[in-house]
Amino acid sequence: MYDRSNKISIVVSEETLKGGKAVNAKRVENGFNNLDICLVDVLKNECPDAVLKENKISSSLKRRELLGTVLAEPRKPKEAISNEHYVIGLTGGIASGKTHIAKYLADKGCEVIECDSLVHQLYENNEELRLKLKQEFGDEIVENNNINRNRLADIVFGNKEKLAQLNALVWPVVVESVRATIKQTKKKIAVIDAALLLEAGWGDYVDQVWTVFVPRKVAIERVCVRDKVSEDKACGRIDNQFPNDQRIAKSNVVFCSQWDYSETERQVQKALETVKQRYLGEKNM
Repeated sequence: MYDRSNKISIVVSEETLKGGKAVNAKRVENGFNNLDICLVDVLKNECPDAVLKENKISSSLKRRELLGTVLAEPRKPKEAISNEHYVIGLTGGIASGKTHIAKYLADKGCEVIECDSLVHQLYENNEELRLKLKQEFGDEIVENNNINRNRLADIVFGNKEKLAQLNALVWPVVVESVRATIKQTKKKIAVIDAALLLEAGWGDYVDQVWTVFVPRKVAIERVCVRDKVSEDKACGRIDNQFPNDQRIAKSNVVFCSQWDYSETERQVQKALETVKQRYLGEKNM
């Protein structure tokens, strides 16, 4: 609001005009006079925003331009998985679009290690791990000499203590498998694709953490459609993971996949080019 000739007015744009009218309606409801509404044009940008199809300069546009950029300078890993490769940890919540980004990075020449598949292989082939899981979570999780992942998920989902116990047993074994895979690759950039990367404390092993997210409402809609579950069940799965703000706070680079694939890929390509131009030289590669 501003004062012109001792008269109070509401300054609005086309976007906020509805809100200004709502303020006046509330004032009248409470016995006050209407305020003048002063409509102003927003500042224009020469380059239209490719996502929103608009060309106003706004805080949302500025925030979007940060996607794919380095928000926090990387620190040297406390315990690097590899000293010969540049290792990126890619993470994101359920239905965040992480799988598409992992595929895009693989197509761009990165070595992508998909940890969910790796864990599945360990459940099948690592007898020592199976025995430890059986001792911790009970005989019911074993079926045909293999871990029944659905039964195990039923036990740990919604129980942070059980999930922490599972991570403590599984992730040390996964780390060694990841090390071996990266050691064999001739590609310069390795990407560890892991939904629970931060929950497992893997931020200390990688050169950068990249997080992809979508707003909670979008994630709920995607889970309901993809998995054919109720909204309550979708919320339960989402709430069992780190919230978006917690992931973002621990990340070097952030993406948002709520728009079409081309926009997500634009963000990822920006981040990948930054790694190649700014950081690979630091490892003398």
